[in-house]
Amino acid sequence: MDANYYLNQKLGLTAEIRGAYGNAKVPNYNLANTVINPQISEYPFLAGPTYRLYRQQRYAVSVFALGGTAIGKFDGDSKGFTATQLGFWPSTNAAPAISVGGNLDINIYPNLAFRIAPSYLGTGFGGSWQNNAGFEMGLVVRFGRQK
Repeated sequence: MDANYYLNQKLGLTAEIRGAYGNAKVPNYNLANTVINPQISEYPFLAGPTYRLYRQQRYAVSVFALGGTAIGKFDGDSKGFTATQLGFWPSTNAAPAISVGGNLDINIYPNLAFRIAPSYLGTGFGGSWQNNAGFEMGLVVRFGRQK
């Protein structure tokens, strides 16, 4: 989820909250030889500038650079084992996080658009850097006066 506040037609401020969920795909074995595929989750909290490169009636293109922190839990449902015992990054309440990318907004109505946003997300769990590339897509709802 993003919240954007544009200071003028080009420059804006963005706050973003993300959530990623899944299971670790590497089987880990405990002493009883039972397979453990722990549930993992990650929550980045980011903020930073957004710059609009192109704006027309039907389309808009912008880029962003965000920084902040991420919370990670890498040992959910791990049958009593900690994340480090399973060979994963330790679960933590604060790790550095950055994201850079772009937004392509396809305007449907003046206050509604469809957004495709390819981005890079880097997190620093366990003293090492994790690199993730992907994209998000969804609806943009605009509130307030349009500049």
